[in-house]
Amino acid sequence: RMSVPGSYRSSAEYLAACSRYNLTPNGGALLCLSLGLDLLEADGTMTNLEMVPLCASILHAPFVKHLKLSGHPLQDTGAAVLALALPGCPWITEVELVGCKITGSGVKAICHAVPKTCIKRLVLRGNLLRQSASMGNHALGYMVERAEHLNSLDLQSSGLHSEGMRLIKKALGERNNLGYQMCVVDFEGNFVLVEVLNSLTHGACALICVEAWRRLNTLIIKLCHFNSRIAVTLYIASMMAMFSGSTLYHSMFA
Repeated sequence: RMSVPGSYRSSAEYLAACSRYNLTPNGGALLCLSLGLDLLEADGTMTNLEMVPLCASILHAPFVKHLKLSGHPLQDTGAAVLALALPGCPWITEVELVGCKITGSGVKAICHAVPKTCIKRLVLRGNLLRQSASMGNHALGYMVERAEHLNSLDLQSSGLHSEGMRLIKKALGERNNLGYQMCVVDFEGNFVLVEVLNSLTHGACALICVEAWRRLNTLIIKLCHFNSRIAVTLYIASMMAMFSGSTLYHSMFA
């Protein structure tokens, strides 16, 4: 496997950069670079500073297609370092950054780099997009609209606000107008609390409508003529149907 083009140079570059910054090489990353594997996955715990030698090495590793850095506390600094390297790595098509403690600021750096790459799948699940939210929301919308090769974006349980979802959905429409391939965006887990509250309040309103109908029915029969009875009955039935349907919808969404 040492004959894979770029494997010797990339591993040598990685070791030299680690020595320069007085860092211990990451065993998983070094193994992947030395063997010329298409999946580069770091083991242990990689900090944002340790991203510097790794990013220097992947610039000389055309065999790396999938970069998996999930679970490492890269934070915004590490994301910014990665964002500088990605445009110089057109061979990378998948990047996984699950639970890397990246806020909206770091996401902005990544999002502005992705349209300059050939990345098809980006995973940002479990990060901290609720921090610097506006910055991250607009950057995500920009990326979804401009990244021609992107076809999958995972934002599950990342603290995404409703503004971010609206901007991304708008960007998906613009993307379609540009003739780019469809991009599937996964929002699951971002609005659980809001949807649970919606389910509870709308369910309570549905029960109130049932009780109102029970109490008003006798009075309606006694005091209202036929047309008025029909109107009131339809109104209350419509309210019950609306709140019941809304309760079911928000329950399934959550």
